[in-house]
Amino acid sequence: MAHHHLSAAVAIGIVATLAGCAPTTTPAASGDPATAAAATSGFDEGRSGRYHSARFELSLVLPGGKEWTVDDHRGPELVATHAPTSSRLTLRVFELNELVNRQRCELEARARSLVPAKLSLLDESDEGGPPDFDTHVVVGLAPPPASADKPPITGHVLAFAARVRRCLVFDFSATVPAGAEATLGDRLAVGTTRILPTVQLDSSAPVRSPRR
Repeated sequence: MAHHHLSAAVAIGIVATLAGCAPTTTPAASGDPATAAAATSGFDEGRSGRYHSARFELSLVLPGGKEWTVDDHRGPELVATHAPTSSRLTLRVFELNELVNRQRCELEARARSLVPAKLSLLDESDEGGPPDFDTHVVVGLAPPPASADKPPITGHVLAFAARVRRCLVFDFSATVPAGAEATLGDRLAVGTTRILPTVQLDSSAPVRSPRR
């Protein structure tokens, strides 16, 4: 996945998906589109902060800092919501009794229904994940509600990351009104370039080997 083209490519992909056709061109990037996307996405990067989860033994940067509401206790996953941009981050970590890779973690996450079952694929890559993880990243569009005349558009950034026996499942989503495809592209770019790569395991977190 070429992160510097993501917001433009996703915006084109959204339009093409909604129109039922394939995109034919991707506009060239100018300057630093990742920074530009963050500036136009509605996240206040000047207030960014690193959130630490003692339960999952990791931390990550949340653009906008205290604008996020984080629930890291009531359910089996960490859920963070950013009301100003209608964005939501769900993060889950679990371990298996075997060495894992990104494919194994994705199969297990889908079997457990931890991510949306159906997305219209916009982009995917095996790059750009958290440091020291083997990661597969998927960017896609959720099916629109059938009843709405001009339904809102929801996009997801999914990441399935593996390290030794540990799986990390990342689901960042954003919802925008119909016609705001470029804004959705910018917000999804924040998920892939400003949040996902910042996930770090605690230095004290054990790297567990498979049981013998």
